[in-house]
Amino acid sequence: MKLIRYGLLLAGLYAAAVQAQPSALQIRIQRLGSLRYNNVNDLGWNGWALQVEKSHSAPNGLGWLAGAEMGYTGWGSQVLAKGGVQYQLTKSSRWLSSVRAYVMPGAALFRPRPLFTYRVGGEVVGAYKLGKRFGLMAAAGIAYAACPAYDRYGSINRYVDVPLSVGVLFTASQTAR
Repeated sequence: MKLIRYGLLLAGLYAAAVQAQPSALQIRIQRLGSLRYNNVNDLGWNGWALQVEKSHSAPNGLGWLAGAEMGYTGWGSQVLAKGGVQYQLTKSSRWLSSVRAYVMPGAALFRPRPLFTYRVGGEVVGAYKLGKRFGLMAAAGIAYAACPAYDRYGSINRYVDVPLSVGVLFTASQTAR
């Protein structure tokens, strides 16, 4: 029953992203630098992920973002949906930057059944447009990730991470945010 609820939540977030008019599409590879797990300070690498994300900004700079992530972390492979808000800091003919806050519910693909997992965080994103519709982007932030039920199987079920991303940006038009 829980899996059905999580599936409906992911489907709803995806449907909202598909129906909205996007102004940018990002495809990025993310590396999760770990600062802390459970109650232990420990620097290291927690995992990696591939993200696909749509975003849209209004003329006042406020906007939304939605997407999906597939990756690997301390509790194994996982898929997450991403939803959040953003504020456009700068926009010129070539440079774009924004600050974002997001929530990512999902599932750790664990046997014998998937486990609920989530990440909550914020990031700063910068992009350099190479043409009218294509650019390169980079992002850095801080996030809290947890898989509450994983404590039945392993000793680490919470992380504080520093997500570092690089990727490509496709804008819908030259005036897109």
